[in-house]
Amino acid sequence: MIANNVETHVAQRAFRQVLEAFARPGTIGQVDAFPKSGETAPVPGCFETAVRLFVDQAVTFCAVGAASQDVARWLTVQTHAKQAQAQGADFVLAPVASDAVHAEAIAQAKPGTLEEPEKGATVVLLVDSISAAPAKGLTRLELSGPGIEKTAELYVSQAEWAHARAERADEYPCGIEILLVDGEGNVAALPRTTRIENTLACLGGSKGEVA
Repeated sequence: MIANNVETHVAQRAFRQVLEAFARPGTIGQVDAFPKSGETAPVPGCFETAVRLFVDQAVTFCAVGAASQDVARWLTVQTHAKQAQAQGADFVLAPVASDAVHAEAIAQAKPGTLEEPEKGATVVLLVDSISAAPAKGLTRLELSGPGIEKTAELYVSQAEWAHARAERADEYPCGIEILLVDGEGNVAALPRTTRIENTLACLGGSKGEVA
């Protein structure tokens, strides 16, 4: 639920950035936090913006992680969306930069069905950092698929979700959509059609296949 003209401007720009990220996997967009009016959200500002683009009274959501109950209560008040178990939610939210929480969110998200693949969940993950260039502590993901000319590279600070995604072994056209958001407002998206060919830890680490 978007409340005023300033928030509407922030939301419109963010929506364009996120749509572009989904259309061109591996590219990094930018979203801004909504201006605050005294209320402190239990999630980082840019994560709040990304979530509120999609979560409203027409969808269901599930928050996972240590503060999941606080996040769920807050988001219900803000959006009037209905809570659901992760296995049945339209949106699964992981508002903490934790490999374990990310893996839990990915593993539980619903894949849709062969008749209605569009009912697969969107999983929104908070990570510490998203970058187009290598840096210490980041993991390189090599991406391919629709929207990518050949391959694309993406660097993220947490990457266990990629392995959890591979372990799901969803049968196309079923699967989940993933939106990554960091504290600086960088966003990157992986539609269900995007393949992660391999991962490589920057400045050391081993390379492994992640389908």
